[in-house]
Amino acid sequence: MNGLAGAVKAALGSVVALLVLGGCEMPVEEESGIGGCWVYDGSQGVLVLLSDSGEVEAIVSDPGGVDFMAAEPQTATCWVTDTDAARLLRVSNSGDKELYISGFVHPESVVIDPDTGGVFLADPGALQAVALDQEGSILWRAGLAHPPRQLAVAGGDARILLARTSVSNNESGFVGIDPADGSTVFELVLPGSHYDLTADPDADHFWLATGEALEKRSLADGSLLLTVEGLGDPRVAGAMWDGCWVYDAAGLDLLLVDAGGNLQTEIEDLPGTPELSALGDKVWLSVQEADLVALYDFTGERKVRVSTILDPSPLAGVR
Repeated sequence: MNGLAGAVKAALGSVVALLVLGGCEMPVEEESGIGGCWVYDGSQGVLVLLSDSGEVEAIVSDPGGVDFMAAEPQTATCWVTDTDAARLLRVSNSGDKELYISGFVHPESVVIDPDTGGVFLADPGALQAVALDQEGSILWRAGLAHPPRQLAVAGGDARILLARTSVSNNESGFVGIDPADGSTVFELVLPGSHYDLTADPDADHFWLATGEALEKRSLADGSLLLTVEGLGDPRVAGAMWDGCWVYDAAGLDLLLVDAGGNLQTEIEDLPGTPELSALGDKVWLSVQEADLVALYDFTGERKVRVSTILDPSPLAGVR
């Protein structure tokens, strides 16, 4: 545990960042909070809250199974899914294990509405998406035709919850859900593999990584707005404002494209498949097989590398 506290490694390493000028105007992130992330250290079985300089703010020992997590950006409260135990854990920004919530079948993805602090959980074992308030009380359960695997929130004031569902080996489903009552806004089934769903909470669209292209789709009905090709083998995506980070599994590069699909930034030669958590003008990433946790800004400049989090996955950014 001593190796965790205060450890920051700023050496450039093998990840090289290149800024590709695209003329896109980026909003300025508010200077508040710690700007860090929660990350699970699988080697020591602890949850760690890092600041934006890589310093340890809190450590949670024995959190149980940690399969998925999401953080409330303003307070850094973290919600953790323990799939095998079929429960949710709420952790405070001081590292206190505050609340366990059960009553699920096989819970997986969890997301937080950054405006309300509302919690949304995918329970594919029950074919449901579940909404909870900040105290863990269940507000509604929305039955779905297929198991939900991934969730995202988008839409700004006209908030919508998005779910990616498993239909078959050759098809993927997508459902838009009203976060107020769980009613269905739209539902579509698309052919082929879809590896990742992502959206910025304030954006009016969402993104899909298909392995062949990056797709931008409407929140109204899921219709296709834009296809971005030439990105190699896009597998992992993380929305940032109107644009999207996407990982090219063929070239091992992380790319930022703007709302029009134009390349803005390239981070070359990642040492493995990353997990992404974008917030404001920065993105946290972890590469589990390389024991890498790092923070980049939208220009591709690496701000922090933390080398003492071993076996890091999952992670969730906080303001």
